[in-house]
Amino acid sequence: LLDTTTGTVAWERTDGRDVRRLVVNFTDAPVDVAGLADGWIVEVASDGRGEGEPFAGHLASDQAVVLAPA
Repeated sequence: LLDTTTGTVAWERTDGRDVRRLVVNFTDAPVDVAGLADGWIVEVASDGRGEGEPFAGHLASDQAVVLAPA
């Protein structure tokens, strides 16, 4: 698990050199997880927002993202 904001969970999965970071907001409010953002793009978002773009470090309420290295 990665260190992140209260109400969120973040972790990384690796398979050889392939790495993905997953971040989930379990709260009913937007959260800032900027410390997890540098160098990552949104590969998949639970609501489709921001896919293919650099991760800005913000999650909407009840949102989850799968991040890939930029």
